[in-house]
Amino acid sequence: MTTELIAQAISIVTIVGWLIHLLYKHCYRKIAMRRMIWKYLQDSFMDGYDVMESYRKMIQKACAEDAKERFRKKTDI
Repeated sequence: MTTELIAQAISIVTIVGWLIHLLYKHCYRKIAMRRMIWKYLQDSFMDGYDVMESYRKMIQKACAEDAKERFRKKTDI
Protein backbone atom coordinates (compact mmCIF):
# COMPACT_ATOMS: atom_id res chain seq x y z
CA MET A 1 0.00 0.00 0.00
CA THR A 2 2.74 2.44 0.93
CA THR A 3 4.79 1.59 -2.15
CA GLU A 4 1.74 2.16 -4.35
CA LEU A 5 1.23 5.61 -2.79
CA ILE A 6 4.89 6.45 -3.27
CA ALA A 7 4.74 5.27 -6.90
CA GLN A 8 1.59 7.32 -7.53
CA ALA A 9 3.13 10.38 -5.87
CA ILE A 10 6.28 10.04 -7.97
CA SER A 11 4.27 9.66 -11.19
CA ILE A 12 2.07 12.66 -10.31
CA VAL A 13 5.12 14.77 -9.49
CA THR A 14 6.77 13.68 -12.75
CA ILE A 15 3.68 14.53 -14.82
CA VAL A 16 3.19 17.89 -13.07
CA GLY A 17 6.90 18.70 -13.46
CA TRP A 18 6.77 17.84 -17.16
CA LEU A 19 3.67 20.04 -17.66
CA ILE A 20 5.31 22.92 -15.79
CA HIS A 21 8.41 22.50 -17.95
CA LEU A 22 6.31 22.65 -21.14
CA LEU A 23 4.48 25.72 -19.88
CA TYR A 24 7.80 27.38 -18.99
CA LYS A 25 9.22 26.67 -22.46
CA HIS A 26 6.07 28.02 -24.10
CA CYS A 27 6.09 31.21 -22.03
CA TYR A 28 9.84 31.67 -22.49
CA ARG A 29 9.43 31.43 -26.28
CA LYS A 30 6.59 33.96 -26.22
CA ILE A 31 8.65 36.37 -24.13
CA ALA A 32 11.68 35.89 -26.37
CA MET A 33 9.54 36.52 -29.46
CA ARG A 34 8.08 39.68 -27.91
CA ARG A 35 11.57 40.93 -27.06
CA MET A 36 12.74 40.23 -30.60
CA ILE A 37 9.75 42.04 -32.13
CA TRP A 38 10.15 44.97 -29.73
CA LYS A 39 13.87 45.24 -30.58
CA TYR A 40 13.05 45.16 -34.31
CA LEU A 41 10.45 47.92 -33.88
CA GLN A 42 12.88 50.04 -31.88
CA ASP A 43 15.61 49.56 -34.49
CA SER A 44 13.31 50.37 -37.40
CA PHE A 45 12.00 53.44 -35.55
CA MET A 46 15.52 54.65 -34.85
CA ASP A 47 16.49 54.10 -38.50
CA GLY A 48 13.52 56.16 -39.60
CA TYR A 49 14.31 58.78 -36.98
CA ASP A 50 17.92 59.02 -38.17
CA VAL A 51 16.76 59.46 -41.78
CA MET A 52 14.28 62.17 -40.79
CA GLU A 53 16.92 63.91 -38.69
CA SER A 54 19.37 63.93 -41.61
CA TYR A 55 16.64 65.31 -43.91
CA ARG A 56 15.88 68.00 -41.36
CA LYS A 57 19.54 69.00 -41.19
CA MET A 58 19.81 69.07 -44.99
CA ILE A 59 16.70 71.26 -45.28
CA GLN A 60 17.92 73.53 -42.50
CA LYS A 61 21.29 73.93 -44.21
CA ALA A 62 19.66 74.63 -47.59
CA CYS A 63 17.34 77.22 -46.03
CA ALA A 64 20.26 78.89 -44.27
CA GLU A 65 22.22 79.06 -47.53
CA ASP A 66 19.15 80.41 -49.33
CA ALA A 67 18.66 83.04 -46.64
CA LYS A 68 22.33 84.09 -46.93
CA GLU A 69 21.95 84.33 -50.72
CA ARG A 70 18.83 86.49 -50.41
CA PHE A 71 20.51 88.70 -47.81
CA ARG A 72 23.50 89.21 -50.14
CA LYS A 73 21.21 90.09 -53.03
CA LYS A 74 19.34 92.66 -50.88
CA THR A 75 22.54 94.29 -49.68
CA ASP A 76 23.99 94.45 -53.23
CA ILE A 77 21.06 96.51 -54.52
